[in-house]
Amino acid sequence: MSQLLTPSMVDEDRVVETLIACCRIDSAPLKERAMFLWVKERLERLGYTVEEDDAGVRLGGEVGNLIATKPGRDALRDAPAIMLSAHLDRVVGGIGVRPTVRDGSVYSDGTTILGADDAAGIAAILEACTVFAESGSPHPPIELVLTIGEEIGLVGAKEVDAGRLKARIGYVLDADGPVGTVITQAPTQYGLRAVFHGKAAHAGVAPERGVSAVKIAAAAVSMMPLGRIDDETTANVGYIAGGGPTNIVPDHAEIRAEARSLDREKAERQIERMVAAAAEAAQRHGGAHECEVSRPYEGFHLDADSAVVRRAFAAARGIGLTPETRKTGGGSDANIFNAKGIATAVLGVGYQSIHTYQEHMPIDQLVQLARLVCAIKEVAEP
Repeated sequence: MSQLLTPSMVDEDRVVETLIACCRIDSAPLKERAMFLWVKERLERLGYTVEEDDAGVRLGGEVGNLIATKPGRDALRDAPAIMLSAHLDRVVGGIGVRPTVRDGSVYSDGTTILGADDAAGIAAILEACTVFAESGSPHPPIELVLTIGEEIGLVGAKEVDAGRLKARIGYVLDADGPVGTVITQAPTQYGLRAVFHGKAAHAGVAPERGVSAVKIAAAAVSMMPLGRIDDETTANVGYIAGGGPTNIVPDHAEIRAEARSLDREKAERQIERMVAAAAEAAQRHGGAHECEVSRPYEGFHLDADSAVVRRAFAAARGIGLTPETRKTGGGSDANIFNAKGIATAVLGVGYQSIHTYQEHMPIDQLVQLARLVCAIKEVAEP
């Protein structure tokens, strides 16, 4: 017999155990097979049809994206499908995690990251799926998309065939901020790879005959506006390399950089300024250069009155939260899904200090996140 969902149906001990088990599984970008198989087994026990797409083959990884589906039930059987998403990989430092519970949070033992980004999202989704299976409560058709390679440029999400999904709205569980935060705007990102060519010479005998590519690269970086450009725009040089032995004037150097903005035109203008700086530096110092510009992902901006935002707000209020929208300067799989035509918001997970050895997941936030996922599935179209 079906039951009406109540917040108490989320089992705190169970969802914490799920998070801990998830964190203990080694996972890295394009090396997610163990995580994939563990989640697959859990979902199949809950009645989901689980498939693997060919993203792993295309990307040279161990496994593809996990796509799981379950038909709607009872009064919501014919309601529009909802997509829920998290990513299976984690950043470097997430191997050999030994989680521990203290002071109301789950931590690592301090020698690794915890991996709550995005194990907390996976745990909350699995708990909500368990609650619905146990309660028999009505729910709309559910589509789960658990991606690979998110931490290396959203590459798994880019390989998802949106044509196989019925959902036109979705939620990615992968943002900082307390549960109840709904990310409705994220930036467009441009990437820049600039290669500089100089002229080699003996640095002690005839340095004047050489042209230092490292000097050109340094000059280019010095001329680039970087950091916080304005309240919507940032830029960064994350990599610079070149040269070799100190007794040789280096004839090769490379930089890799990015520009991103909530306003796409601003991002374009910023990357153009960085390209111009590279060209000016090469010309000024008698060298040559090549620039490659890419656009890893498009930004998105969801209207406050859109169905995906209204549903998240209704769900949050239904469990006693005060929801709020927020912009972010970070990209996520939601950027890719929005570009593929699935209106997707990012939900605040409540994790703290991600990507560091101090990372932790407050248990009260984990429980609230699972409750929010349940409520999103349960509410009728607002």
